[in-house]
Amino acid sequence: MQKLKGILLVAAGATLSAAVPAAAVTAMSGELRLFTLSFAVALAHSVLLGLPLYGLLRSRGFLTSWWVAVGGGGIVGVLPFGCLALLSLPDQASTDGTPTVINGVRTMAGWLEFFQLLGELAALGALGGLTFWLIIRLHTALLSTSANVAVVPQRVLGWRSITALASAAGIVACAAAAIPALTEDRSCHNPLRGRSSISSQINLELHLGMRDWRAVDAEMREFAKKRGWSYQGDVRPDPNFPWLQVSICDARGTEFVAIATDAREPIRVAVYQPQGGLDWREPFSAFYRRLQARWPGKLDFTGDVSQAVPPPPWLSDKRPVKVN
Repeated sequence: MQKLKGILLVAAGATLSAAVPAAAVTAMSGELRLFTLSFAVALAHSVLLGLPLYGLLRSRGFLTSWWVAVGGGGIVGVLPFGCLALLSLPDQASTDGTPTVINGVRTMAGWLEFFQLLGELAALGALGGLTFWLIIRLHTALLSTSANVAVVPQRVLGWRSITALASAAGIVACAAAAIPALTEDRSCHNPLRGRSSISSQINLELHLGMRDWRAVDAEMREFAKKRGWSYQGDVRPDPNFPWLQVSICDARGTEFVAIATDAREPIRVAVYQPQGGLDWREPFSAFYRRLQARWPGKLDFTGDVSQAVPPPPWLSDKRPVKVN
């Protein structure tokens, strides 16, 4: 029975020690959905690396001090990424315009960035290690140093305390699993609502430079306003982190999406109609004429593999749209 209590205690400690650094990452990012991914990564570190290290340190009698747990947790936090980062380097990389990798070799700025990231990961690992040590310490009357009890602590507290701790760990794990569903975008901006996949009805490429990204955003925003559609947009014409993602949609589900993540590539526009039917053609025709009037000769229709295709036959030339 004592052995079962110990196993539950260690399992709960491993789970909660993963939840604390995951919560720290989520708080710093301000994005709740990030908790699930952070928790999964931290839990993998805790189970695959942390628990074997815990067993090794217990068998050597090194778990009586908090700083051992902090140091061990820091090592666990750094080891996977550190090895991966050392073994794989891109040919070229930069941050805020400062080269960090040139011809596959890190610059001084690259090494500083590397060690800064290692420090952050070590801090998160140390936080998890300290959390685990506190849980074990507070729920164990005596941390045995005997080699034959390398994993299971002796003289743990009663079932009520163990059950409460295990319940807390279970709640955290369930919450992490439920967050993606609870925070899912159920608006018309998410055509995958209740689906595992969806295909676009038609695709465009808008051949414009990054200097025109905000103009495209403004055109889509104005089109949505006149139609009474909903708008969401995130436009960052930053050479170091280019990003354009604009979505406009009506309440029934018809959605026009524009995406660009590379200043050298065209803006890709796709139309989704999760509710079925062909009533997307009328607003798309008006939208296409608006773009064509603003940027004549810059639009191409594409197929599923981004190859140029002729305009659809139903898209007849009509009276030009006046661009305000």
